[in-house]
Amino acid sequence: MVPALEADPAGQYLPPRSRDALARQWRQQALLAEDELPAGWRRGDIRRARLQNHRLGLPSGGPWHCPPLIDGLALQQHFQQRLKVDLRWSCRSTQADWRRQPEPWPRLVISESQRGGRGRLGRSWQSAPTGNLYLSLLVSLQRVDELSLLPLLSGLVIAELLGRHGVDSGLKWPNDVLVNGAKIAGVLVEADLASRPARLAIGVGLNWWLPATHRGALDRPATDLREQLGNHALPDRTGLLRDLTEGLLQQVDLLEAGQGASRLTAWRSRDLLRGHRLRIDDGHNEYLGRAASIDEQGRLLLQCGDGLKRLSSGEVTRVWIDR
Repeated sequence: MVPALEADPAGQYLPPRSRDALARQWRQQALLAEDELPAGWRRGDIRRARLQNHRLGLPSGGPWHCPPLIDGLALQQHFQQRLKVDLRWSCRSTQADWRRQPEPWPRLVISESQRGGRGRLGRSWQSAPTGNLYLSLLVSLQRVDELSLLPLLSGLVIAELLGRHGVDSGLKWPNDVLVNGAKIAGVLVEADLASRPARLAIGVGLNWWLPATHRGALDRPATDLREQLGNHALPDRTGLLRDLTEGLLQQVDLLEAGQGASRLTAWRSRDLLRGHRLRIDDGHNEYLGRAASIDEQGRLLLQCGDGLKRLSSGEVTRVWIDR
């Protein structure tokens, strides 16, 4: 597997020859000669990559499945000293072992693929290198009184970014971004409140291209940017990452200033659950009621037969729209 593409003191992520070889592997379904393998690769890695591509049913041609590699050097040059960019070809999960990630923070961990992507409630899945964005932004936060708003504000950043590219999306509490009822992105926020300042990992998965073979394994409808925009209008992935990260950093700054609640009006304008009858499971009880949006702490307001319930995302295991 390709090692982490960390910037060395010279600012290079890979030697030019290895970088070119990695790009050819991406575009030619891993059909490389042995003397052209990227640094750290073995023949067995190439065979496994080819087998994975075959199982995914990746097409043999066409620009839509060969996105340019994420340009980690351009990202690092953009952010300068504001954060450290850690770009990888493959990892277990960008959210894995985040508490042990070295300084400096903030730190942006990006991977082209994941062997054990993580979601809410410990859900795990494989994330193939089809162009989807897998990232974790690691930040520190002195003020944590509005921390419960961070998953919602992160989803709002994604929805607003998609809107600037012509994709109209809504927000399903607590952490999903949907387009016409199909999930296009999700957020996972984890926190270490024992440290001072608190340390946070904002994990984001955004579907750039989700093959049909992947969709068939999901338990809910999904979509991607390719489906929404077409092959010739797909946005540059490096630019998407840059703008997404800028938006997330702005939300962290708002929380640090105690102004996170100022964004809730914008979140409520995209609330997909408001007014719907919901069934909600918190692992112990099931609630049936009508959603009445969210409160100032980001809790879901559910009007039940015995009164108004306030449910935090950490307590809820599943949300259904009751048909």
